[in-house]
Amino acid sequence: MVKKGLYNARIDTRPQSSKSQKGLSMKEKYEYNLNPEQFEILSYLECDYGQSAMRRKKVSYQSPEDDEEDSYNMQTLYDKAKTTIEVLVANMVRPDICNHILFNHYQNVTPTNVIKLLMRVKRLYDARNESVNILKNVMEVEAVIKPKSEIWRIIQDNDNSRLSDNHYKVITRTLSILSKSLSKITIFQ
Repeated sequence: MVKKGLYNARIDTRPQSSKSQKGLSMKEKYEYNLNPEQFEILSYLECDYGQSAMRRKKVSYQSPEDDEEDSYNMQTLYDKAKTTIEVLVANMVRPDICNHILFNHYQNVTPTNVIKLLMRVKRLYDARNESVNILKNVMEVEAVIKPKSEIWRIIQDNDNSRLSDNHYKVITRTLSILSKSLSKITIFQ
């Protein structure tokens, strides 16, 4: 029996999205959270295409004076790569290198430097996608191992008899989810 004033039930609610995100699809919300200031950044595919195009053109590229259009495209790609790096690093919890050090090292707009910046953008996108997958795995582990779940009932059961097939499958599934999550976390570090 619960006394009337001592027990206070509180219902947790999910955080509400901002009004600017209302009516957006899940993909659009994901991209909005990546770049809320709406800077013009490169997508992963644009980065991959730009990198391969720059590698092909690098062989025939002489100097910026030779082809004004190529020079403009390379400068645009360079600027967008820098902006994309800044946006992606802003999404990271602890960046491993300061942007100004990276940009000072690659401050000349050359095909090699543009390719290296595009490679950095791809690695940042890969790291972001991998961290999202790890968070999804952590959420799955939490759902399986939450208190009063089936796995806890099996563990708390003091019966010394052999596990039933159903209980064995639950334990095997839980251990495989834990193993998969831990291996992804270990590899990501």
